[in-house]
Order: sequence, then C-alpha cells, then structure tokens
Amino acid sequence: MTKSIKFFSLFILLIGSAILVKAQRPTAMEIADKHLVEAFDKMDYWWKYCYNDKKDKKVDSLRNSGGHIYDYIENLISRFPESLTAEFPNAKAKGLYYVTSEDRKLRIFSWPAKIEGHNEPKFEFRDVAGFIAEGGRKYHDISNGTEGGYCSAITTIRTRKDTVIYLANYYTIRNGMKEEKLKAYSLIDNTIKEISAFHEGTKNPKQLWCQYNVSPENVRTTAPVIHFNPEKTKIYMPVTETHGSQTVLTSKYMVFVFNGFSYVYDKDAK
Repeated sequence: MTKSIKFFSLFILLIGSAILVKAQRPTAMEIADKHLVEAFDKMDYWWKYCYNDKKDKKVDSLRNSGGHIYDYIENLISRFPESLTAEFPNAKAKGLYYVTSEDRKLRIFSWPAKIEGHNEPKFEFRDVAGFIAEGGRKYHDISNGTEGGYCSAITTIRTRKDTVIYLANYYTIRNGMKEEKLKAYSLIDNTIKEISAFHEGTKNPKQLWCQYNVSPENVRTTAPVIHFNPEKTKIYMPVTETHGSQTVLTSKYMVFVFNGFSYVYDKDAK
C-alpha cells in the first residue's frame, strides 16, 4: 500500500470518528430534558422529606427546588430559540406540560409546583409563556399566583384589525372535580397580556370557565370540553347541572360567536 493510500485511509478514519463523536454528543435540548427530570426528582424528594420527617421539614430546600425549575425554564427560553418548539419527553413524563401556538410564536409551559402546607403537602400551578416579540424571545409568568393550571391547547385567531389573539385552554383536577378555563392573550407593548375577548350581555368576562365531577377512569382526560368549531368562529361552553353532590355535564352549550373582534354570547346560535 502506497503512502498516499495509507494517508487517505487514515484521513477517512479520522473523519468518520469525528462524525460519530458529534452524532453521539447530546443536543442542548436533550441536556435540558435530562436536567429538568433531575429537577423534578429533587423537588419530589424534598416534598416527601418535609412530610415524612415532621421534626425537620427543610422547607427552604423544597422552595428552592421548585424555584429552580421556574428559573431554568426562563433561562432556556432566553438562550435557546429551539426551546419554543423542542420536545422534552422525559420531563413531560415527570409533569411538565407545554403547548405551542399554530404560528409558533407562543409556547406555554405548565407544571405543578409542590409547596409546603400546614398539615399536608400541597401544590400550585406554574405557567410560563415563552413568546417571540420585537427584539427576540421573551418570557412571562402568566399563572397569576394560584390561578394557573395545565395548559392543554392554544387556538390562534386574527381579528379584523389584524391583531392576533391566543386562546389558551387550562384545566385543574382536585378531589374529583375538574375545572376548565379559557383565557385570551395578545402581544401588546412587546409583552404578552391577558385580554378580555368575551362578551355575555353587559358582562365582559376575562375568561370562560366551568367545573364538573370526573370519574377516576376519566381523571386524566385532557381534551377540553370548552371547545371551538372547526372554523374557530364559535366557542362552545358546556352547561352543567347539579345532581345531589355531583356536578355533571349536560348536552347543552352556551355558544359564543366571533364578530371579527371578540366572542359574543348568542343564545340562538347552535
């Protein structure tokens, strides 16, 4: 074998090795997924610790572990454009929810943050929006304290004034009771803000909501019962009834019709 052939063979081998090493190197989002799993595990550890050992609750450790998840997601949004579209399958299995708008300009991350309680552990929801505005990606806490929930869907519409409105479905389940909300957001003054996009007579509610009892086998059903028609020109909000101690869904709906600017309740709409 000539020297040139040997050199060429060695060159091909080195290139192949470099490609293999690069292919095996985890991406930034894979690293983030792994880190989030560890963060959720740490929060769960301190949550259990606080209530298994009544003498030494380590509440600060529990708070810090929950706060770390919040800070880490905000940092992801700021540093990595792909955080608004990437999948985090392992973190999702731990309780991280994320939904992206059709135009890919908004993603809402949701998760239950475990916190201390007086006699038993509790949790409250965190919702962080990552969005694209003038100047690049930004983030904003949209959970408003304890008013958050799992975000399960985002519907995007455009008004006659060419304003984009994002309508986000949320839900929470506590003690067999499921509460659903539909909130409206828009990018205003280079940030995302909750807006009033619904009208019911003289009322101008900021959100539509309903709550009802769910059976144990349906407790994980995430499809929202507050839903749109295929054209996104109508919102159907179910009417509930109380039967004894149970609140149940009926086959009736309140229908809100889009007039080009907002959704208006129409008692005659189907």
